[in-house]
Amino acid sequence: MNHSNFDQRDELSYSERAWAYEIEFKNNKHQGRRTDLTLAHGEPKLSTNEQLGKEDEISAAQIKRYRRLTKLIPPLLYLVDMKQLNFLAGVNLSYLSDESQQIVYSFIVENKINISKAQSEEIKKLDDISYDALFNLFFEVKPKPKPPTIEKYRKYFDKQMSYE
Repeated sequence: MNHSNFDQRDELSYSERAWAYEIEFKNNKHQGRRTDLTLAHGEPKLSTNEQLGKEDEISAAQIKRYRRLTKLIPPLLYLVDMKQLNFLAGVNLSYLSDESQQIVYSFIVENKINISKAQSEEIKKLDDISYDALFNLFFEVKPKPKPPTIEKYRKYFDKQMSYE
């Protein structure tokens, strides 16, 4: 039933696609039949994600990413749907607890910022997600690296050589 909705609609939001894949995944996972007995000789046995991907001509990894979006809190999922939050950033944020996701959402809304995939990976690495930790991550002034000095390269050249 879900698959016919895919075929009839041109544009599905990320959340609609995510929930449809999640439902199809659960339906296929709990069918209780052995597919290895019905395979043609030499045909590989596919995982449920691979089967869904084969039907829609996308990778199993992309199916997993869509399914992962269902773990987002509704306000963050809405931001992904409205393309105010990058798809892959949304996937990364889905690994956070609901409490942490709520903090991130509040931070995004209050500061009117967009989070990139790289920034979401940094958030995911934080041990304790708080408003202060996010503020430091996004707005902390990082010192510029010092340019290399001549002393660093002196060991590669003779002392008699000039600087030219």
